Amino acid sequence: MTIGAFVVVIIIGEAVIYWGLSSGRNPPEYFWTAISFLFALPVVAYVFIRSARGSKEKLATFINSNVDAIRSWACVGPLSETGGYEADCEFSNGCYVQCLFGVLGSDDKKSGILRVFRFISGPETAKVAPLIKARIDGKTLKTTKLPDKDKVFDSWRESETSWKRLVSQDESIRSWVAAHLFWKRSRLAQPFPGDVFQVFVLCHDLHLRSPKHEGEWLKGKTLGVAFQFIEPTDRQVLNDYYNGMITTADKIIQYVKETVGIKKT
Repeated sequence: MTIGAFVVVIIIGEAVIYWGLSSGRNPPEYFWTAISFLFALPVVAYVFIRSARGSKEKLATFINSNVDAIRSWACVGPLSETGGYEADCEFSNGCYVQCLFGVLGSDDKKSGILRVFRFISGPETAKVAPLIKARIDGKTLKTTKLPDKDKVFDSWRESETSWKRLVSQDESIRSWVAAHLFWKRSRLAQPFPGDVFQVFVLCHDLHLRSPKHEGEWLKGKTLGVAFQFIEPTDRQVLNDYYNGMITTADKIIQYVKETVGIKKT
C-alpha cells in the first residue's frame, strides 16, 4: 500500500534520527543526513498530495465523456491502496464501471485502469467491506488475458471454450482490438495515448463502492473485463474511446454469461 509504506518510512526514519541524535556519539555528517531527511519528507508529501489531487481531476474527463450514459456515480479517494482517486459508476445499461488513474504520471500519458462489471448474483448491500475487496473466483471462470498475437486470437475460433469462439468471431470486437490494443505494433515501440495494453476477463466475488449511497457497498459475484490504458490527449475522441471500451467489455461479458451456464440477471 502506497500510503501505508510512506507512513512506515516516516516512522522508521524519525526513530533512527531520534536514536542517533540522543545517543550523543554522532559524527558531523550524521547531522546533515538527519537534516536532509527531515527536509525531504515535506517535499515528498507535497508532491504526493499534489499528484493525488491531479488523479481526481483526471477522472473529470471520464465522467464528462459518459455523462449521458451514467445513472449514478461517486468519486472516492485518496485510496489507501494507491493514494489516487476512483470513480465508481452505475450505467443505465446495467453495467458498473470503475475508472482509476495512478497517482504519478506525466500529463501527456495518463495511465489508467477501467473495470467493467455485471453482477451475476446479488448485489446485496453492506455497510463495511473486508480489506481484500475482490477475490478471484476461478471455479466459475478462469481469468483470461486477451491474446497478445493475431494468430492466437485467430486460434480462438477453434477453441473448446464457447465464449472464446464467440469473441473471436465477433467482428466489432476484432475491429476494436485492431484499433486499440498495443500489441498490434512493434513490442519495442512506446505506448501512445489511446493505447490499451492489457485486457483481462475475470470473475470476482466483489465488494463495490455504491455509486448512490456514501459509505455503502454492493456485495456479489461479478463477471468483468479490466483494461489498462493510456487516455487519449484529444478531448474530441474521449466519448467514443470510453464507449468503445465499455461496449466491447459488455459484449464479452454477455458471451461468457451465455456459455458458462450463468443465468441472465
